[in-house]
Amino acid sequence: MASSGSPPPSKAAETGGRLTGEDMCVYMENFACTFLEGKIRFSTLVKGIRRAPSGGWLVTVKDLLGRHEAQVLDNPKIPEHLSPTTAEKARFRGLVFHSTYFQERLDGVLERTKTGGQDATEQDASVVVVGGGKSAQDVAAYLANAGRKVTVVFETTDAMLAGPSPLPDELHASLAPNHQSSSLTHSAWVQLDTYSIPKDSPLRNAHSLFWGIRTNDEGLAAPARAQGFSDDGRSLILNAGQTLPADVVVLATGYQSSWKGIFDDETVADLGLARHAPPSSSKTVDEWDYMSLSDPPPCQLESDHWSSSIYRGLVPAKNLDKRGFAVNGAVFTTNNGYGYEVSAHWISAYFLGGKMRLPSSAEEALVHTERNSAWMHKRYPGMLTWVNESYSSNLAFWSYVATCLCSGINEHSRVCF
Repeated sequence: MASSGSPPPSKAAETGGRLTGEDMCVYMENFACTFLEGKIRFSTLVKGIRRAPSGGWLVTVKDLLGRHEAQVLDNPKIPEHLSPTTAEKARFRGLVFHSTYFQERLDGVLERTKTGGQDATEQDASVVVVGGGKSAQDVAAYLANAGRKVTVVFETTDAMLAGPSPLPDELHASLAPNHQSSSLTHSAWVQLDTYSIPKDSPLRNAHSLFWGIRTNDEGLAAPARAQGFSDDGRSLILNAGQTLPADVVVLATGYQSSWKGIFDDETVADLGLARHAPPSSSKTVDEWDYMSLSDPPPCQLESDHWSSSIYRGLVPAKNLDKRGFAVNGAVFTTNNGYGYEVSAHWISAYFLGGKMRLPSSAEEALVHTERNSAWMHKRYPGMLTWVNESYSSNLAFWSYVATCLCSGINEHSRVCF
């Protein structure tokens, strides 16, 4: 990301040389100013994308400039039983909103939850954050540091992400769940599930990192689950029957794909973005007959949450030969900065017609994506039924640089992905 003569990260001593969020933000801003000046259109909402009769693309947009109210472009996932509409019907008196709107609603939250200072009691106003992922932790930490009483409600969380230090590079390289490697060590991953977490911490109640990639932003409640709003207008009902007082409820419950709002059914079919059941033939599934994968957890498959045939998570296999459509950001990975930048270079070469190591045909690309889907269902049971379609094509969660798959851009360079 930086040349050899660039200064180290701003807090290198504290982070062990890792980039902070501030460092990443500065890098992205500098990159945009240097290479993308005048090429980014802000305050614009993409409403639809479809092929033009001439062969190009028609993109319908909405200009948001001049609007005084904020309009969030993300697509929050809000459980119906915890939605603001349900809260209103239950005559809940507090504020209820998704974490997407936290900055917009912050002043109101702080005003509504002023405490009694040092004499604060259990009757003081409180905030309940529903969810156990990164956004839930960020919201809770901010409000706690602002002197507010905060309760985080989650069922399972991510102990790995809560660890105070990074994993050794050797572990990433040797344990990366790549279907081209059979050296997976289940026992090592079991130990990593609770890496550096105290034995009595609720963070021990975490998803298995060996069998899944859950980052738990979908939340819904630590050893408890938020079931709905109580009749008193002031509380949430938990799954064990308890009530939890709340003056503000922040739903850190993740996001759903916005693709359905952008592509009509005809375009989805034309591009090959439709979701479908992955291969289930015993020949394909039994290809990776590793001892470490012999006892997977049970999972309930949902008919509307399957895989999509996107080659390497970048190009719909059906559309591969046309070199006119690609996606950046549809790969679930622990290294977004690296992954998305590499993807951008790959997409650029693809659009420019560069000599690349691509399948010889759309049919061959489809075979590749179907095999990849079969592997993901073997390695991560139920994960494709959990993530939204934006991540339904490739879950390169623990794939490290040392074990990445490579596609040649030309005879002089390669891009690892």
